[in-house]
Amino acid sequence: MYHQVTGSSIGAGITAATTLASLGITGDALSIQVGDDEYQVNLAGAATVGDVITAVAASGAPVEAFINASGTGINFSATESVDSLEMTSLRKIFGSSALGSGTVTLDASLASLGILAPGQLQITNEGATTTLDLSGATTVADLIQAINTQVNGVVASINADGSAIDLESDFFSTTLSAVDLGGSNIAAVLGFAQNRTGDNAADFGISNPGTVDETESQNIFRSLAEMIQVLRSPTSTSEDFSRVLDSFDADIATVLSNRSIIGARVNRVEASQNRLEAFESFLTELLSENEDADLAETITQLSTQANVLNAALTAGAQLLQPSLIDFLR
Repeated sequence: MYHQVTGSSIGAGITAATTLASLGITGDALSIQVGDDEYQVNLAGAATVGDVITAVAASGAPVEAFINASGTGINFSATESVDSLEMTSLRKIFGSSALGSGTVTLDASLASLGILAPGQLQITNEGATTTLDLSGATTVADLIQAINTQVNGVVASINADGSAIDLESDFFSTTLSAVDLGGSNIAAVLGFAQNRTGDNAADFGISNPGTVDETESQNIFRSLAEMIQVLRSPTSTSEDFSRVLDSFDADIATVLSNRSIIGARVNRVEASQNRLEAFESFLTELLSENEDADLAETITQLSTQANVLNAALTAGAQLLQPSLIDFLR
C-alpha cells in the first residue's frame, strides 16, 4: 500500500529555489516514520525547498518530497509499498561532521577536536536555560556526561559514524539551542551554533503527526449498513454482493494498516522507555560510585580504627597508673 503525506498551502509559486525563510520554515530536522523504521532528515544546512527535497532523499527513507502541482506546498510520498507513513517534527541539533568520521569517541580529548578553551555552554530547551561550566572537562565523555546529567530533557550522543555530537530533546520543544558563553568554543567547534526553533512539521503544513492512510475513507459500519440493505433487497444481484464484499476487504486492509501504525507508535514509546531505563541505570551506577561503600573495605577500616583506639586506651592506662605517692596524698 502506498501512502502520501500532503502538506497544506504554505505559499504561492513555490519552486526549488524558494527559500525556506520566505515560507517561515525555521526548524532543523524532520522525522519520517515508515512502518517500524525511523529516518531523520537533517535540515540544518538547508536554505531552499530544493535543499529539503535533496535532504529527504539523502535520509535513506523510501520517501520522495516534491512540490505539489499548484506550487503551494510540499508533499511527501512513499516510493514503495509500506504499512504506514508518518511525518513529525524532530527536536534535534545535528552537530557538524566536519571533524571527520571516527574522530569523535568517548576517549577523545576535547583538545584533539580543536576545543582548546572549554568554558561555559548555555543550552535552552523548551524555554528552560541551563548554563554548564565545562572548564574542567577534558574528554568527549566528560562533555556528554555533563549535558546528560545536568540539562533536563536533552540527550547528547555521538552520531553513527563518529563524526559529530548530536543534541536531541525529549520534550516537544519549540526551542532547542546551544551557545558558547565567554571565551568558550565548544558550540562553535561542534556545530551547535544553529538554533532549532519552530515546529518543523507545522512549518511544512503537516499536522503533527502527519499521517495519511489512503484507505481511511473506508468505513466498516457503512459496509455493514450496505450489506444489510443488499440482504434485505429482493432485487440484489451478485454484483451487489461482490461490491459489498470488496468493501469489507478494504475495511480489513484499513484495520490492518491502522494496527501497523499503532504498532509503530507503540514501538517508539517502548524505545523511549528503554532509553529512559538505560539512562536511569547510568544515573544509578553513577550515584553508586559516588555514595555506596565497599563493605569489606569499610569493615577493615573499622577494625583498624578499633585496634588504634584500644592501643591508645592501653597506653593511656599505663601512663596513669597510681603510685604509693598518690595514696600518701
